[in-house]
Amino acid sequence: MSKSTRSISGAAKNTFLDGIVRSALGDDHAARARLMEELTAAVSSLRIRVEAERGRKATTRTVTLPAPPPASAGTAAGYGPATDLDADFDPYTPNVIVVLRTRGRDAALAALAAITNERHLRLLAHEQQLGVPEARASLADLRQAIVAAGERRIANRLAAGS
Repeated sequence: MSKSTRSISGAAKNTFLDGIVRSALGDDHAARARLMEELTAAVSSLRIRVEAERGRKATTRTVTLPAPPPASAGTAAGYGPATDLDADFDPYTPNVIVVLRTRGRDAALAALAAITNERHLRLLAHEQQLGVPEARASLADLRQAIVAAGERRIANRLAAGS
């Protein structure tokens, strides 16, 4: 039996909310920006119906989010606020921890190899709470750091459970 709902937060939540606000308010940019500012400040995560998400993805291609959220939301770490370029990027896919546990390090690196944008890799690391160095590095080094952070998290969970 498949799940009928899915939990989203971060950039995925903002993208989903922006699609709904955009369809409700149309071209009223000022009202849309105000409402998105209020929603992103008030809502930390959502549970959405999978059917609703599929329908929204089919109708929403370009998503523009309002001005960057307040500095407390952590936009200075190199991943920044979502933009039109991020509309199709899901920072929870691949789930590094799940891939590491089920298929291993090489599969995790292969899954991350599909992401060719440094900003997307940093956003993925942030949203999945995988600490990576903020210094500029090559994409290969950044992927290695993400996988190493996932391995550390798994090791810490195992140690805490014993």
